[in-house]
Amino acid sequence: MTVEAAGFRSFIDEDIKLNVDQTVRVNAKLELGAVSQAVVVNAAAPLIPTDTSTVGQVVNQQMMSQLPLNERNFLQFTLLVPGAQMPFDGSQNSTQGGAVSVDGAREHSNNFLLSFRSGRPFTVYRAVDQSLTLQGGLGFSDRPDLIANPFKAGPVVENPDPLCQLTVSQQGRAADRVRDPSNWFNTCAFASPSIPRFGTAGRNDITGPPLDNLDFSFLKEFTLRNEARRIQLRFEFFNLFNHPNFDLPNNNFDTATLSSIQSSNAFGNKPPRQIQMGLKYVS
Repeated sequence: MTVEAAGFRSFIDEDIKLNVDQTVRVNAKLELGAVSQAVVVNAAAPLIPTDTSTVGQVVNQQMMSQLPLNERNFLQFTLLVPGAQMPFDGSQNSTQGGAVSVDGAREHSNNFLLSFRSGRPFTVYRAVDQSLTLQGGLGFSDRPDLIANPFKAGPVVENPDPLCQLTVSQQGRAADRVRDPSNWFNTCAFASPSIPRFGTAGRNDITGPPLDNLDFSFLKEFTLRNEARRIQLRFEFFNLFNHPNFDLPNNNFDTATLSSIQSSNAFGNKPPRQIQMGLKYVS
């Protein structure tokens, strides 16, 4: 970080590290002097931050690559954080292997649901009776020809459409990039047959957007004067990192919006981040 002002020496701090969900304060002290003179600070951040009472630790990439994982259990990385430990033998979750106790809280006070999906397959279809077999009346649809890799951006020389020899940025149809909400796949990889017949595109040969989601919840119990009674405070986070999970792109070959993603939660099963809090009296 560099701070400059007329009539003062430049202030330079070369040792600033900012991790995820962290706030760092840098107090710049400008001294009288020429701008060509600089005060360079190389001091590390203090061990005890005085700006916040929040305690946390980031498990960086170097720590992940250098530490061995027993049975490939990624939850063991949480043990690097002070106050975190695995359940004691004989406790409720000691044999499940998916619970961590933090700061003396019970194992079931920290819960998470991690979901990853590579993408749902779908089919590109025609909106016209291409094969002249009246499949639309039977609940089926014709498919176009697949003439190139749909996930390769750029012009497609095999496509007879002249616009497919140019990219979208060049006023053509070929995708400049793929796996993007505006062009999930290259539409020029598909073409309409020149004569009435069935197309060569397969069924479910295109993979849609992936799903990355993390739900997390934790609770804290406060014991009242009578140990049989307690107050339970619960926080729940759905889609904790507010990661957009898109729906399938338009797969109708005969529309101008083919390959474009037009929604991210059309069915209500992939919402943006939601936070809820609950207070419960237990007796």
